[in-house]
Amino acid sequence: MRKLGQLLSAMIYQNIAVIIAVGIIQAVFGIYGWWYNDRLILLVRPIYETLLPILLGYTGGRLLGGQRGAVVASIVTFGLSLASSVPNILGAMLIGLATGWLMNRLDQAVKERIPIGYELLATNAAAAGVAVVLTAVCFLFVGQALSAGVHRVNELMETVIHSGWLPMAALIIEPGKVLFFNNVMNYGILAPLGIQQVKEIGKSIFFLLETNPGPGLGMLAAYWLKAKAENRKGAKLASFIHLFGGIHEVYFPYVLMNPVLLPAVVAGGTAGIAAFQFFDVGLVSLPSPGSIFLILGLTPKEEMPFVLAGVVISALVSFMASSLLLSRFSATSPKKSNRRRWGRSSPFRIWISFMKNRKRHR
Repeated sequence: MRKLGQLLSAMIYQNIAVIIAVGIIQAVFGIYGWWYNDRLILLVRPIYETLLPILLGYTGGRLLGGQRGAVVASIVTFGLSLASSVPNILGAMLIGLATGWLMNRLDQAVKERIPIGYELLATNAAAAGVAVVLTAVCFLFVGQALSAGVHRVNELMETVIHSGWLPMAALIIEPGKVLFFNNVMNYGILAPLGIQQVKEIGKSIFFLLETNPGPGLGMLAAYWLKAKAENRKGAKLASFIHLFGGIHEVYFPYVLMNPVLLPAVVAGGTAGIAAFQFFDVGLVSLPSPGSIFLILGLTPKEEMPFVLAGVVISALVSFMASSLLLSRFSATSPKKSNRRRWGRSSPFRIWISFMKNRKRHR
């Protein structure tokens, strides 16, 4: 499941420019935009229903099946999109991965049994045959079935959004973020749900669940007030990177080194989601990275004060809870024998080391 989540997140991440571009069109020229334009807004539907699914299918096919898998997955996804009455985002992602995997296995099987010199002809002919069969199946059967499923999912989403259970999502989202599953949850799960909802009502609260900078900001602010010397300086710098740069990973090491802070960020996330739900707000596209500038830029103009209020509320709750926990358990006041080790292992330095190692291993 973790591998599948990573693949789904990679597919969204590599096509995030298209999602943000559509969001900008909606934010500026849509029904919630600054200057409504009934002609430019016509671009949104074909992008969501045709272009984006094909790009996602292409990416999934390329991840598992190379260029040939990407091309076949694009054809199959096109047949799926023609038969669908809704944007089949998740369906296109799954079909792209399945097609890429199938083409990878088919290429291996063909190359082992074809005489030298006929590999290219055989693999291309096999790819065309697979494309015809899968496209016909998706066009005649899968597209309509997935459309019915998407309609059902949309109804369930509306029920959840207007229920009192949505804030409880922070119990999963915040611990998952701290364990560096933030991209998997945001791109692999919440983004497809948000895109489906944007197509229905023009905005989505799902784009705010993981990208809200409030919980991390409140925790870093409390840490900055309680910590000393180098730790305090690092927390201050991390706060600016987190809020304005949208790099939320900077606060994860602070929680990992002081697990007592986890309930604080969970409380902040819960309060933020409850505030967004109470104000009935959402974003028109997925903000990536989760900078406050991009979040406000993708917010409908009438809802900007309420989205900002939700971020502030979550930050205040996280700040108060973090301050209480740090004072109660003295998490930032290690014993004298550990002071030298603590200074050399500040959370901000750990994050810098983590980012350098990740870049080195790419």
